[in-house]
Amino acid sequence: MTQEQQVEALVDYIMKHCLWQFHSRNWDREKQNAGVLGKTRQLLCGEAVDLSTPADRCYWVDAVVLADTWRKRFDWLAEMPADATA
Repeated sequence: MTQEQQVEALVDYIMKHCLWQFHSRNWDREKQNAGVLGKTRQLLCGEAVDLSTPADRCYWVDAVVLADTWRKRFDWLAEMPADATA
């Protein structure tokens, strides 16, 4: 599977299963998507996750669920180097 196909699989999962991506206001949606996906990346890469604000903790909850699901569904994530980019 190419890196492009891997990214498509992750995006497809988000589009079909993650309601947080559909926030009604554009600026809220962008902020929330960046928060959840950023924390998901940190979890998948074994990095420390900042939980200092209520928003950080909210994003973290969704990120934990997403990271756990992705680990189960996409075994190739475990083999991907932490510094890989799309």
